[in-house]
Amino acid sequence: MGFADSAVYLFLAEMGYITDIEAMAIDRKKAAAFFKSELYSRIKNAGEKVWREKKFMVALAQLDLNEELLSSFRNSDGMIKGIADLLFEEDGEIIIVDYKSDRGISEKHLCEKYKMQLMLYKAAIELTCKKKVKQTYLYSFELCKAVEIEIEQV
Repeated sequence: MGFADSAVYLFLAEMGYITDIEAMAIDRKKAAAFFKSELYSRIKNAGEKVWREKKFMVALAQLDLNEELLSSFRNSDGMIKGIADLLFEEDGEIIIVDYKSDRGISEKHLCEKYKMQLMLYKAAIELTCKKKVKQTYLYSFELCKAVEIEIEQV
């Protein structure tokens, strides 16, 4: 790790975004891949229309979900609470990005594992932000790539 790399990660720790231990554990090549990605360029171009760690809490009854998805939550208290890692607006619509660091997992399994989560995020964000969600992405730091998750109407 070069001095410049160290300075950036230590600055992030100093600002409270990450701990000193997290700063030293970051795989610099994998982090750099994100900042070189097309997805990051789109986020950067969104300017002030970027929201990090967007919290939401909604009643299942408020969401327009299909029966299959609703049946997954039969034994719940009827509330969905979550935090979307990052949202940004592009052409008046929302893009959801959820960061993943799963190791030893293929792109296919990553999609299967998190598709339901993004379906719920999409429904909740459309309800709370009153804007259409255009796209949903997982950004895998392990795979060093953005994976678009196609979500049909939930």
